[in-house]
Amino acid sequence: MLFIQWLFCWSLITSSLVALSARTPFYTWARLEINTIAFIPIILDPNKPEAVRATIKYFFIQAYASIIFLIGPLLTTLPEFTIFIAILIKLGISPFHNWYPAVISRLNWSAALFLSTWQKIAPLWILTENTNNFSLMPVLAALNALVGGLGGLIQTEIRPLLAFSSIGHIGWLGYALPHSNPVTLFYFTSYTIHLIILMNFIYLANIDTPKDLSSSTFITRSNKIILALTLLSLGGLPPLFGFIPKLIILLISLPLSILPIFLIIGRYLNIYYYITIIWTNFITSPQPFHHTHTIKNIIHLTALIFSTLFIILICGLNIHLEP
Repeated sequence: MLFIQWLFCWSLITSSLVALSARTPFYTWARLEINTIAFIPIILDPNKPEAVRATIKYFFIQAYASIIFLIGPLLTTLPEFTIFIAILIKLGISPFHNWYPAVISRLNWSAALFLSTWQKIAPLWILTENTNNFSLMPVLAALNALVGGLGGLIQTEIRPLLAFSSIGHIGWLGYALPHSNPVTLFYFTSYTIHLIILMNFIYLANIDTPKDLSSSTFITRSNKIILALTLLSLGGLPPLFGFIPKLIILLISLPLSILPIFLIIGRYLNIYYYITIIWTNFITSPQPFHHTHTIKNIIHLTALIFSTLFIILICGLNIHLEP
């Protein structure tokens, strides 16, 4: 990354943090615009036409959402609702999600990681302040979980597949948002950690499609295990760490007995296409999975996961049970 891009990264980070402390809609809008302008040079690569097209699409979508955010409240009797719609567009939440996979699929991995994690912090925080429309969030959360699950089933490349996976996780975040900010933060932190590990692995292995796993020299026995556990944990398969924030969200949503079913269905769809990647990883990868030390490592790692599961689960439940 060039030095000028590091400067824009600093502006990107500071603008997001300052937006969290904004007290007026105009000040929030200004910080979001600085954030967008700082992100454009990071994702722009003049040597790659597809990255240029993705940058232009991202800019126009963000500009359109900013117009709604700034002018919409002046033209309607529901100002908070227009702000709510603008933030949904900026986040790429369904039914405004079509731009998100298209942009992610043309970015490099560092830009895709920023867009999937850091760029969601300020808009999610604004949603927490827009409490009048929280009644819509459970329905939108269920819709995003289904869209993320179904959309990923038809993808043949890793980037758009992870984009639809991100849409599904946004559904879980949106469902937790009206209930508990600490639980939302816990889920977002868990998702970010898993995504950093996964994208770093894919970048080092130079993988664009699941079939590339069969020809990558980076895929060793240990890396197979890391990839499999990261994907399964990201999908929320018990007893892995990624299951815990999902369990807490389900516990705090017990009064609503229908909509969480759609979240669970979306999660199983996510796990299904994660397993297809794992299957390709173990079956078609050039190095066979039969080494004794590898099996011992799996046993030790599984024992570690089980020994820490209950401690983390108790901590997560305390977040929910504390008044």
